[in-house]
Amino acid sequence: MKDRAKYEHTQPGTLMRIILLVAILVCGSISVGGFAAGNRGLGIGLAIPSVVMLVALVLFHSLHVRVSAEMLSLRFGIGLIRKSFAVADIESAEPTRSRWYNG
Repeated sequence: MKDRAKYEHTQPGTLMRIILLVAILVCGSISVGGFAAGNRGLGIGLAIPSVVMLVALVLFHSLHVRVSAEMLSLRFGIGLIRKSFAVADIESAEPTRSRWYNG
């Protein structure tokens, strides 16, 4: 039987999505232009960061938190990066407020 969640929330990384998408589009466009103009150095030089930013976007576009009676689970993006904790191992918790620039 699947453990029912007491709390479940997905926090989208909207600002990060926008910034990375714009950066990918700009770098990708310049990279394609470099290849088209015969400048392989420029093309490759901006293609590599574009791919790295695309991977970062896929891996970290959101944070999903799930709390059940037994487990606290955290998952970023598509779920390749995840961590789970037993609720019994958590000694204390308190609500906090993060500033906007902390993400």
